[in-house]
Amino acid sequence: MFRLNCVLEADGPVLIARLGGPLTLADAATAWATLVTLLADQPDALLIDLTGLDCDEPGALVVFGAVAQRASLWPGVPVILSVPDTELRQSLARQGVDRIVAVCADPHEALVLAYSAPAPRRIRERMQPVVGAARRGRDLATEACLRWQYPHLIAPASVVASELVTNAVKHAGTPFELTVSHTPRYLHIAVRDDDPRPAVRQDDEVDVFASTGRGLRVVEQTALSWGSTPAQRGKVVWAALSATAR
Repeated sequence: MFRLNCVLEADGPVLIARLGGPLTLADAATAWATLVTLLADQPDALLIDLTGLDCDEPGALVVFGAVAQRASLWPGVPVILSVPDTELRQSLARQGVDRIVAVCADPHEALVLAYSAPAPRRIRERMQPVVGAARRGRDLATEACLRWQYPHLIAPASVVASELVTNAVKHAGTPFELTVSHTPRYLHIAVRDDDPRPAVRQDDEVDVFASTGRGLRVVEQTALSWGSTPAQRGKVVWAALSATAR
């Protein structure tokens, strides 16, 4: 039996995922997990080539809109679909996917669009799981907000960065990378570590007067959205703050 498959191709800052085989409703979860994992590498754009895809269950196509929405929250990059097949493009339109994702009939046009998309501005720093890492996370978030003229986000961004770093130090215990980036709609904060276990919010009581260690519950309360995304090695725990709310 033929199964859905994904072939990856890195073309500079653009990541290309070529999907082939049948896509059914039962395969949608696998497609979602595969494509979302690719976002952990924070490409400037994700181009999904559907040239070899067969889909007799159009409802499964909504997975591409869901991936695009996740990508907009983190890492803040566009998703472009290359769809030469007219019937498949019509199915995507009937599912409303073309209102969320750029759908290109010409593969060359899709590649041009992927390269012309503005890349998020990013500040990255490799860190060690040591005492003082959370303070450095707050400093980096503050620096980013001042550099990009988001003074109203200094307080929430500092809290989120501190908690994500503290989570990595306490639970992953591996070297990690803190990234702060922004797009016109969001400020994105992410920590990538080498521990594959997903980050899980704890409901235990915490000290509300502590400056750190208040957990992912505080991240959830502060950020517009947050999540734990598996990577090919380890995971990324990310959060998005609205850059327009004041």
